[in-house]
Amino acid sequence: MDDSHDEEAELAATTVSTHEHNNPGTIDEGNESEDQDDENEDDDHDDDDEDEVEPTLKYQRVRGTLSTIFEEAGLRITCLGLHADIILVGTSRGTVFELRHDGMLIRRNQYHRGRVTSIALDAAGEAFASSGVDGRVAVGPTSRAKDEVNKLSFEKHKFSQPILAVALDPEYARNRDKMFVCGGAAGRLVLKRKGWFSSVETELHRGEGQITAIKWRTRLIAWANEAGVKIYDQAHEKRIAFIDRPSGSLTARDARCHMVWENDSTLLIAWADSVKVVRIFERSKEEMQADPNQLPRYAELISLYEFAHVETICGISPFGRDQLALLTFLDDRSTHDGPDAGNDGNDDQGSAPPVAECPELRVIARADGEPVSMEALPIRGYENNTAPDYALATAHELHGAAGIPTLFILSPRDLVSARPRILEDHIAYALQHRRYAVALSLAESAGPGQLQAYSLRGLQDKLLGFLLSEHQYNQAASLCPRLLNSDPDRWLQWASKFESLEHLRSLAGYLPVRNPQLPAIVYESVIEELLRVRDDEALLHIIRQWVELLSNHARALSFLRRDRLAPSPRTADHTDKPRAAPLFDVRKAIERVNAVIESDFDGAPPALRDALAELYVMNGQYTAALHQYLEASAQENDAAEDDLQRAEIIFSLIERHGLAPSAVDHVPVLVALDERRAVSLLVELVTSEFGADESTASATADLVGLIHRPADLLEFLESANHYSLQEALHVCESRRAGPLYKEMVYILGRTGSYENVQRALAIILENLRDVPFAIRFVESEGGAGLWGDLVRRCVRDPALVGRLLESAGAHDVDLVQIFREMPADLVVPGLSTKLPKLFEDIRIQQRIRHTCNDILRQDAVELFRALHRRRKRAVLLRGGARCEICKLPLAAHVNRAPGASFSPEAPSTPRIVVFGSGQAYHYGCLDVASQATIPVSQQSASTKSRHIQVFAAAVADDARSSQGSDPGA
Repeated sequence: MDDSHDEEAELAATTVSTHEHNNPGTIDEGNESEDQDDENEDDDHDDDDEDEVEPTLKYQRVRGTLSTIFEEAGLRITCLGLHADIILVGTSRGTVFELRHDGMLIRRNQYHRGRVTSIALDAAGEAFASSGVDGRVAVGPTSRAKDEVNKLSFEKHKFSQPILAVALDPEYARNRDKMFVCGGAAGRLVLKRKGWFSSVETELHRGEGQITAIKWRTRLIAWANEAGVKIYDQAHEKRIAFIDRPSGSLTARDARCHMVWENDSTLLIAWADSVKVVRIFERSKEEMQADPNQLPRYAELISLYEFAHVETICGISPFGRDQLALLTFLDDRSTHDGPDAGNDGNDDQGSAPPVAECPELRVIARADGEPVSMEALPIRGYENNTAPDYALATAHELHGAAGIPTLFILSPRDLVSARPRILEDHIAYALQHRRYAVALSLAESAGPGQLQAYSLRGLQDKLLGFLLSEHQYNQAASLCPRLLNSDPDRWLQWASKFESLEHLRSLAGYLPVRNPQLPAIVYESVIEELLRVRDDEALLHIIRQWVELLSNHARALSFLRRDRLAPSPRTADHTDKPRAAPLFDVRKAIERVNAVIESDFDGAPPALRDALAELYVMNGQYTAALHQYLEASAQENDAAEDDLQRAEIIFSLIERHGLAPSAVDHVPVLVALDERRAVSLLVELVTSEFGADESTASATADLVGLIHRPADLLEFLESANHYSLQEALHVCESRRAGPLYKEMVYILGRTGSYENVQRALAIILENLRDVPFAIRFVESEGGAGLWGDLVRRCVRDPALVGRLLESAGAHDVDLVQIFREMPADLVVPGLSTKLPKLFEDIRIQQRIRHTCNDILRQDAVELFRALHRRRKRAVLLRGGARCEICKLPLAAHVNRAPGASFSPEAPSTPRIVVFGSGQAYHYGCLDVASQATIPVSQQSASTKSRHIQVFAAAVADDARSSQGSDPGA
């Protein structure tokens, strides 16, 4: 395998559930092609992958020069320093390698005579420091150093005890004074400052055991010894915090402390099975003024996480704003042999040593410490590693507070990078686990520039190929229109593959007929395969589908041409489906289907004859098509919906192309399909041959009355008047398939006889058992006796009385009568649910009545107001108007009494009465006329009489009102 593949080697990680350990996964030592990956997978693996969850991170083994380092016998990686684009690794032989992130060597130097214990870089990554068990500290520039830094030579500092940890001033490459801090087995923490002319060594701390970790951020130095973690403020030269080590934790040799400055004021501490988050705070000026002896800075523990199922945490890193990444190790050694993977040749040849578990990379939520993901990493040589052999490094500060950095997991024989998975990683994982639909969906959602290693067409082909290999022909076919779109070459390619698998019929329903139209051989192959497997229903369906699609396309073109959007001659027949160029040789297809029908000695199925008829229609042979349709209908072994569809086709074909004479010999078949249309067709045919006279019309009516289809018989009975009621009743009663009860009810009700109406009601309740129908029938026929008959019939049957109660609320039914007629011991099924509905219907009716009454009263008030306004209006009297009784001018004041002679009086203000019709009277004349009869002219006697009566009634009302308001009057 070449180096390019090695550099892309990926580490397979297995996702596990919370608090659950898993067996080590496998390591893919190189990238093979996608097709090879597919070929190497087996069915068992597929079954296991169904429940496997995709890892959170992308794991990749760092190869390059490291491959050569690992091949050196006895050489082990002991520590790691990391920056944006360089990696510094120390080895067990004192060598420090500077590498790119892909593992390619930049330079190699032998700085120590023994194991390198620690490597640190400044914030800019331009200077580094390494420490070793030989007591030396080497400081110098990296390949990232600028020119002014390159002028500085490498420096080596010798101490009397092994140095286990070192940290550089974050601004080492920029500051004039070069400072670093180191500590080790002697328990001394030493700050070394080197200026231009002098070098000063300051002891910051002594005692409390060996120092195993140092981290420096801005002016804050944190270190860990056997007592715990201390923080030193270098600016104020004061120690500001002490964080005790976890109680009951392992020794420093078995469980090292791991620290990371997340930012200038937050320190993450992972030790044994716990994680602590420490925050550094600045005291305000007011606090310092209140107590000058206080330290300017102080620390607080803001979070503590403890893990019951973790023995040792081997590294910690920020993982975005809300999560932390932990490298954990459980030294659960057993006596069984471990996997062969990762054997570096250094194991003893005696009995098998105890096997350790794989380390786990956990991502936990900061809010509660619960795992978000847990992924076991089959690191090379993990079987023989212990907790101090692992480390987790990251350059998180280069990604900002919300960024997710690339993590590096270090072991003596391996270096693995872990980064957030990108879209192509998700696609690769889906392909690796044969989830081709998921891979394609991800690729289709890719934004610009996100898809580099894959193409949509390649993923589409993989999905279709996989479905075909799994014999999922229908699913593959259903995806073809979306995936192949309008590419004729790809359609031909996949149609050939379906045909080679003898499943072209699965693709038939999705083949395009226009844009693109495929070669005729494709459509002919579909017909040939369907005939070969004798799937007659599918053959009929696909031919009809093609005809419909072609017709729709031709209809669209015709529409465009009529609108002058596309030049073409007009079609002659707009009532027929537009004719379109066929997809294949129709004559050849007809011959092939006829040959199959002739070879079928048991008789061709109706679906096959229908398919042949469709082909005849496509070829313009309508009479032959009609013959095949009628032959198929005559077999009488089709489903009802097939008969209905065929009937519509047959009659439309006859009516559209004038084929009635050709259908005369098949009258029984036509009548069985649709009696109404068959009779209408025959009547038209007879009329055209012999003319329409009275006898023909009468015979036709009798024929319709006798053979009409039951579904249309009631409509006929309601619309026709020239049939015998007794004969119609006899036909409905003697029907072979069963009496037509609704039609009988209509006929009996039409007779008008009370006995027949009662019989009709009995049919509704006893045969149809339709109580709402019975109520409507009684309402239409009327009569209290019929209502009583309905109630008496219903109360004898618990089911009927229950339905009567359900319907009573919606109709004007006397409930009192129903309950009186019900026997005391009658049990009504579901009465508890029927009564609430009954009462609710009654309440609704009452609300409707109240609303109607309110509306009626409102209308009456409005009408009275309108009348009042009309009566208050003035009435026009023309000049010289005279009294209609005495014929004198209205202006003359008269005094009339019964039997007295007329005598005008002196002029004064007269009292007159004027009606809306314009007629006017002297008040005295009306008063006299209302008490005695006055001769009037014959012409106006009736009008005057009404006026006199109105006047008399008004005077009487006034008299009664006066008496009621003033009893003493």
